[in-house]
Amino acid sequence: MKNAAIRARMDSKLKASALRVLASCGLDASDAIQLFLQQVVAHQGIPFDIRSAERAPSMAKLRAMKRQSQKRDHRIAGSVDVSKGQMLLLRPERLRGAKVCWPKASLV
Repeated sequence: MKNAAIRARMDSKLKASALRVLASCGLDASDAIQLFLQQVVAHQGIPFDIRSAERAPSMAKLRAMKRQSQKRDHRIAGSVDVSKGQMLLLRPERLRGAKVCWPKASLV
């Protein structure tokens, strides 16, 4: 028995766009909200992944960015005396005597 109501405030353009999509599926807003809430209960959470509107850079873009920074580093290394450790994140004097500690857990 339907005896509860939900009210929500939203952007009017979003509402109009959503109602057009729902109508093309043969649904109204009430049907869509009921379907959504049934899926929330069935999944015990939001029934879909929520992603940021910001897109992560593609692998090709990441590779291009890496190549660009490598070219920059090579250009700097060619124009500067790097024997004093200018290109290292840690100064050579801090690296002397450093030991690598590998994890005991399997990395495979």
